[in-house]
Amino acid sequence: MKHDTTIRTGHFFLSLSILLVAPSSGCGDDDPQNDESTLDIVGLYDDEYGQVHSIGDAAWTVSATDYSSSYDYVLIDNDASFIVAQNSADNDYSAGLFSRLDWLFDAEGSLYYCQCVYDAQSPDSALACESDRDDLSMGCADFAWSLLTPQ
Repeated sequence: MKHDTTIRTGHFFLSLSILLVAPSSGCGDDDPQNDESTLDIVGLYDDEYGQVHSIGDAAWTVSATDYSSSYDYVLIDNDASFIVAQNSADNDYSAGLFSRLDWLFDAEGSLYYCQCVYDAQSPDSALACESDRDDLSMGCADFAWSLLTPQ
């Protein structure tokens, strides 16, 4: 049976939901769409701009005094240190679109993140975004990576 290569949102999320919660068969450990369902950096963090990042097992929420944006995980790849997420329908900007959030630890052990795309039309186009992990000052879509400090 030939597979349809067109991703339809409903089928994609259903398939990916099953993929993320299904028990591991031991195969596909190199596949970023493996059964990883727990993010390695779960916790509460402050960034340099006065925002609070609540990074959970299913969503990453960024809050300040006058707004909150949430990103629901579609794909987690702890080995490559990134997630692809769908922007919440309640977000003020790019609601319902897709983001890629990358993270890294520098030589001193400080955690940085980069939202290298926030308005991708599909999970695949968000996945295609790449940040420069060797350039903390301009390697995040020509912006600096943001420092996350644990609360």
